[in-house]
Amino acid sequence: MIDSNPPRKITIVGLGLIGGSIAAGLRLRSPESEICGVDFPERLNAEGAKRHTHSQVSVRDPRALQVALDASDLCVLCAPVGVIVELIPQALQAADAVTDCGSTKRRIMESVAACSRASRFVAGHPMAGAAGGSLAEARADLFEGRRWIVCEQQSDKDAHGKVSWLIEQLGAVEMSMSADEHDKALALTSHTPQVLASVLLTLAKDQGALATGGPAFERCTQGAGANEAMWRDIFSSNADEVAAALRSFSARLSDVADGLEREDLEPVLALLAAAGMSESDL
Repeated sequence: MIDSNPPRKITIVGLGLIGGSIAAGLRLRSPESEICGVDFPERLNAEGAKRHTHSQVSVRDPRALQVALDASDLCVLCAPVGVIVELIPQALQAADAVTDCGSTKRRIMESVAACSRASRFVAGHPMAGAAGGSLAEARADLFEGRRWIVCEQQSDKDAHGKVSWLIEQLGAVEMSMSADEHDKALALTSHTPQVLASVLLTLAKDQGALATGGPAFERCTQGAGANEAMWRDIFSSNADEVAAALRSFSARLSDVADGLEREDLEPVLALLAAAGMSESDL
């Protein structure tokens, strides 16, 4: 569903990797769009912010922020979940349509439900990123061919159309899910892997094995640690699903460990065989 009257004035709140890449992609693919970047002054003064956006507004300037939101055909909230929840009422009251790029969806949708213009909000989450997550890493092709999850069940067609237009402009592939489905799935495919990577890295540190790490270890531990503020928000807003995923993971590991202790290789070999995926699994 592509908007026949696409947004021309787009405000991006949060110019990290995701927000900066959205701005960079729009500058390249939709040169007629007017892009306003909103962030703290120190980030707005960075070269990337000025290169990727037409105008910049500090979050410390409430009047300028309100003017930017009032003029927005589409506002994109690219911030930690807790910050998104705080910004939604103001953004929805002012901008024509609002979307977000938050890593969890249920808490965000609960806050939207209390707003009078809830139908103008389209929850979103691009499946793209990098270990650092900084504006310096932003690039126009970050979303090319990547899935962009949309939870549009309460959204009206016009608002959804504006977000679909954004996704298409950035070269991403739209995928529809409910907020519950999103948080359950991302607990397995994003949030739990963050924990597992960190566990493996700390175990190797504790046992003095880091120097022996090869490509497999590097792949498995890529992104371990990361931004505490961002991950605190993710885990607090999806604690139940992450806990359930970790319990399932632990149970499967225990089966393998029990088999190895008995010198029974069948559980681990069966697990490796089951993990061989075809395109139909994706």
